[in-house]
Amino acid sequence: MPHIRLEPIYGCPHFSAGIAMRNNNGRLELLVVKDKGNLKFPGGQAEPSEFEGIWEDPEETLFREIGEELGGEVSEFFLIHSADKGDSDHPHTQFFFLTNIWMGKHGGELNTLWLGVGELRQKLLPSHREAFEATLALLRKESQSVALAA
Repeated sequence: MPHIRLEPIYGCPHFSAGIAMRNNNGRLELLVVKDKGNLKFPGGQAEPSEFEGIWEDPEETLFREIGEELGGEVSEFFLIHSADKGDSDHPHTQFFFLTNIWMGKHGGELNTLWLGVGELRQKLLPSHREAFEATLALLRKESQSVALAA
């Protein structure tokens, strides 16, 4: 995979998270983790690679974080939302991927929950709400295109 060359000015230059969904008897649910009392999509900060000044790319961060936090693997993914949350002195981009996650038997570091849309709107970390709304907008668009094609 290609690497993104970024100057490690302040902390890590990006954050990646996975958004996994399931249909539970007609109810849309999304996978979140509880971390330090907060609900968020599973993911985390990029780490430097073995090469000086080169950080892992957003996809590598996603794969590693899903393994660490959930004990799982990402089987399919695509970028659904990104947002620049830093400034010129402190660059920081968040990447959110719609994912299929295969959950491992051993579990990960954090507690996982499957929650419905209404619950998440109230409880999700503010920095993850934009990606949540982008996911819902995509689902609405897809359901409309399927209905029109039928």
